[in-house]
Amino acid sequence: MEVVRAVTCIPVDEANDLLRQIIDQVKSRQQSPAGRRPRLLIYGSELDHPAPIQLLEDAGADVVVDDICMGTKSYLTDVATEGNLLTNLAQRYLGSITCPRTFRFSEGTRQQDLDGRFGYLAELAREYRVDGAILYVLMFCDTFEFDVPDVRDYLQGSGIPTLHIEDDYQLSGLGGMRTRIEAFLEMIGTGHDPDG
Repeated sequence: MEVVRAVTCIPVDEANDLLRQIIDQVKSRQQSPAGRRPRLLIYGSELDHPAPIQLLEDAGADVVVDDICMGTKSYLTDVATEGNLLTNLAQRYLGSITCPRTFRFSEGTRQQDLDGRFGYLAELAREYRVDGAILYVLMFCDTFEFDVPDVRDYLQGSGIPTLHIEDDYQLSGLGGMRTRIEAFLEMIGTGHDPDG
C-alpha cells in the first residue's frame, strides 16, 4: 500500500526502480505454510493508511488481494493504446474501473445486476484463494455504503464469508475493530458466517 501511494507521486523512472526492488523482495519472502493463515480480500473505498491492513495481518490473516480505490482496481485493466488515447483513457476510468459511483444498472434481474457488478470480486476471490472478505468503508462514503448489502449478499452467496467495517478515518477505533476482526477470523476457521 505504501508503494502504491509512493508511485503515484514520484517520477516514473524512480517508481519503476522502486517497483523492481519490491518485486525482488516479495519473490524472496518465505512462504507461510499452506492453510496456516486466512487469506483475505479487502473491498471498499479510500484506504491510504496501512494501519487497517496491518491490523488484519497482526490478527493472523494475510491480505492477498484488494478492491479499494488506490489498489488493485487502479491497475487491473490496461488502457488501449490504439485509436484516440484520450477517449481510451476516459473509457478505462469510466467503464473499466468498477466503482459504485460509475455503475449503470441493466434491464436484467437483480441477480444479473449483481453478477455484472460483483462477478469480478468472485473471480478475484477464486484466483487468490481467499477465505473471507473485509468490506472496509469510510464513514459518509455513501456510494460504497449503499453497495455494502449487495456486495455482502453476493459474496456470501458465492461462499465467501464477509465482515463489514465502517471506519471514521481517525484510527481511534482500531481497538474495537481488532475485536471484530479476531472474531471474524475465528469464525472463518470454524466455518460460521459472521454477517449472515
